[in-house]
Amino acid sequence: MVRKIKNKLRYLLAPNWQIYLGKIKGTLSDIEDDINKAIPLKIPYKDRWYADPFILKIQSKSVYILAEEFSYNDNRGVIVLLEVDIESCKLIKRHLLLKLETHLSFPIFKIDSGVIIIYPENAENNCLKAYTLINNGGKYSLNHNETILDMPLSDSVIFEFNDKYFLLTTMKPFSNGNELTVFISNNLLNNYNLHQKIVFGDNSARRAGDLFYMDNKFVTVSQDCNRNLYGNGLIFSEIQISEDNYKLSIDEIKRVYPKEKGILGIHTFNVKDEYFVIDKKIVNFPFLYKYMKKISIFNL
Repeated sequence: MVRKIKNKLRYLLAPNWQIYLGKIKGTLSDIEDDINKAIPLKIPYKDRWYADPFILKIQSKSVYILAEEFSYNDNRGVIVLLEVDIESCKLIKRHLLLKLETHLSFPIFKIDSGVIIIYPENAENNCLKAYTLINNGGKYSLNHNETILDMPLSDSVIFEFNDKYFLLTTMKPFSNGNELTVFISNNLLNNYNLHQKIVFGDNSARRAGDLFYMDNKFVTVSQDCNRNLYGNGLIFSEIQISEDNYKLSIDEIKRVYPKEKGILGIHTFNVKDEYFVIDKKIVNFPFLYKYMKKISIFNL
């Protein structure tokens, strides 16, 4: 009973993440307006929250979203697939894909020869592993495929250029810092070697989603983790690669921050076709949150 009451208080008063679905209607210069018009998913559970969304597919009137589900009872994240009605944003079905003894998040994926490979963050377990998504008549599951790197990597992003694979990441204990580490390989799932380190002028190295193409640019998204806070907002940058030595350059285009009352941050952006998903850090009662934080109720 005490745990149920505490979890209810945490859901109502502590910050929690919520997924939003929207449509891309303009260009990068209009992205902030598109984000502000996104609609929150209607999910009935009151003992957990959802973050780190990636659109897996859009089928008929449904959008399938990979996400982190954080349960207050377990106090760690698991990976789920959410089937959502594309018009009403109501949850149709939740599929549990992966649950470990350690925290999981950021279920980014690649499609390789028709096979969907998900490589979620598992920095708490000091490794990055790849899993194959299995769809058995609408019943979804993950099979372990391969360990990509035995390192505590945070929110890693893999992309291909000229038959080479690049892995962008930050590493514990500086996951929210200013240094982006770049690994390179000739294979998608193994044999990665250190290639480059990129140092930014502030704490904006941590990735916030997969690369996408817009306005004739390849765009990478990162998080503003300044002021000792995680996921204040989104930073959209153009990424370019030298064909001579495969060195990366990342040039900032714009930053987007939440403007609504009770929204403390945004830390994921992913797009597929004309749809995108984001997550926002919500506080239901800002005044009460500040008071409860002072008396440390959220640490009980």
